[in-house]
Amino acid sequence: MTRHHAGSAAGRKKEPAMGTLISNAMHSSAQGFVGVTLIFVYFAVMMAAIVYRIKKADHMEH
Repeated sequence: MTRHHAGSAAGRKKEPAMGTLISNAMHSSAQGFVGVTLIFVYFAVMMAAIVYRIKKADHMEH
């Protein structure tokens, strides 16, 4: 006997998180699209700053 929970992903193909985000943004209102775009830009800037600081080794100064 198998158990299936409501809302489980059983039998569905798991889509990548970024693909889901972009797909949902395309189907949302203008405000939703702008919001998702700004979140994505913020995330990209944050990741770039993290990589820059690690390569520069600022985090090593104590």
